[in-house]
Amino acid sequence: MGAMVDNRLQAFSNLLDPKALQVPPAAPTAQQPATPAERPRGLARPPGALKEAKKFEKACTRCADCIVACPYGVLFQMGPRSGPLLDPNLNACRVCPDTPCIEACETGALRKLRKKAKPKFGMARLKPDLCRNHASRQPAGVKVSRSSLCKICVRECPEDKVISLGKDGLPAFAKNCTGCGQCVHVCPTQAIVVDVPVMRF
Repeated sequence: MGAMVDNRLQAFSNLLDPKALQVPPAAPTAQQPATPAERPRGLARPPGALKEAKKFEKACTRCADCIVACPYGVLFQMGPRSGPLLDPNLNACRVCPDTPCIEACETGALRKLRKKAKPKFGMARLKPDLCRNHASRQPAGVKVSRSSLCKICVRECPEDKVISLGKDGLPAFAKNCTGCGQCVHVCPTQAIVVDVPVMRF
């Protein structure tokens, strides 16, 4: 019960005081392409958001009902014009089966997902040097058994067979990764990041 209240308070805080959130950096220019480690952090729309930006902008009234409905306080807005946003690197979307954010939307800006369909926010990416399973992080001269490798991200991923350990012991992400960010937040070494397309709003 206490956690639910905390999350509701977080949702109201996201709505009333968005300046507490950091705006991701602007996209790099053609003269200064980003390296994988320097990719700008994009923001995503809530589950069920209309894919075409213009259609979403027209349908969304910025009422913030979806922000308040989110039971985990994940959604926020960057000022009154942005509409609802989420940053899976800041706070993971739990992809709730009952999709309360979609149910709260009365304008059709957020639409019910097709049966077995999952929202797509971005794509998880590994920063290998930071992963516990990277060879450089293993004790010198000690052969590490596969059973002792870290599997936290594999175990905690809400989708089946999205994360698997390769022959090198490092996590690999399947194309059907939703980019929800749950693996980002369970990784003890911060070795995972979600690449989200940079959106202009």
